[in-house]
Amino acid sequence: MKQMIRFIAISLVITVSASAWAQTPTMELYNAQGEAVKNGAYLSSVANSTSAKILHTDSLFVKNISDAAIKLKVRRTYKVEVAGTFSVFTALGQSVPADETITPNYWDLEPGVTTPDSGFFYGSYYPQTIVGTTAVVYSFLSVDESDKVLDSVYVCYNFSNTSVTPMSQEGEYLYHKEVLVDCDPAVIHEYPILLANHTNTDVSFRVGKTVIQVDEGQESSFKFGEVEYTPGDNNSNASGVFIQANTTLEGTNGFIAKFNGNGIDNNEFFPTVQYKFFNRMSGNDADYVTLVYNVSGVGFSEIKSFEISSAYPNPASSWFSVDFNLPVFTTANLKVYNHTGQLTTVYPIQNQTNSMKVDIENYASGVYFLSIEIDGKQTGVEKLVVQ
Repeated sequence: MKQMIRFIAISLVITVSASAWAQTPTMELYNAQGEAVKNGAYLSSVANSTSAKILHTDSLFVKNISDAAIKLKVRRTYKVEVAGTFSVFTALGQSVPADETITPNYWDLEPGVTTPDSGFFYGSYYPQTIVGTTAVVYSFLSVDESDKVLDSVYVCYNFSNTSVTPMSQEGEYLYHKEVLVDCDPAVIHEYPILLANHTNTDVSFRVGKTVIQVDEGQESSFKFGEVEYTPGDNNSNASGVFIQANTTLEGTNGFIAKFNGNGIDNNEFFPTVQYKFFNRMSGNDADYVTLVYNVSGVGFSEIKSFEISSAYPNPASSWFSVDFNLPVFTTANLKVYNHTGQLTTVYPIQNQTNSMKVDIENYASGVYFLSIEIDGKQTGVEKLVVQ
């Protein structure tokens, strides 16, 4: 299975210089069954009760695929943290407590060698009876003698003891996920989200809507529990909708997000709407899904306000590049989505004018979508075919 490049978003793990983007990958991740784990994978550990005492990751192993020895460390970073909870992990023969973030000592790994059982990775999360979803990034770092990061791979674990899991129609977990939705501005687009109650108790759930950005004339609404809500409704009925134990709410009684572009298709920044699914008896028993609507079909090279080249080469096999000349910004990112629209990786842009070269040697073959985010607003979509 192909993996993402070894440049990790600054919000997730560390800052890496642009010169590292084109380097040859040196590490791969595997689980205890010997199956490859995709770099940047979103994994989940889900409790069958909101009173869960402890959740665990899979056991993971690192393989050195380079032709030189590397020095390994493992780091933990919280992407989303539920206050009052904590996590610990064991890696490279070292135990890292909750108040520390990284293995203190190196592990020397020779070329072609995989970490043995004595050096495996294993994480544990303690919800402390507090309901919610915590997302933790575990980064496996190749470093030099001065602790400078030379290369990295990572996974993001969602630890959830909420009552309900939001899922796509393909059955993919959508914990705190952002999804790029391709839609026709002349047609009302519907995006169903399945709500799976994985506990042994019936629960009553509500929906809250937050419009992050839409152009004038565009409208977002939703249907939940056979009730149609108007664009002016930001919350579902206070009575909620009951989801039976070990049952998935879907179909006519489920949730459908709706977006009406009203024929407005000249967007440079994409309409964005976030939905919160929460237990009406406990606001912490909740998860969020953010939908980013591509209604304009504007590619990078068609954006009028600033200059961004189309991704090249395309199709690509080992790398692609994007050239850009952006206005002054506080934060900017290149985002990569998979074929179902789920956000997989975020790469920070650090300069207004630059050429970004991305190593895709270990991407899975298929279709990806690229977008540029500037100060929280996304613009342009490029389809990238990886062969």
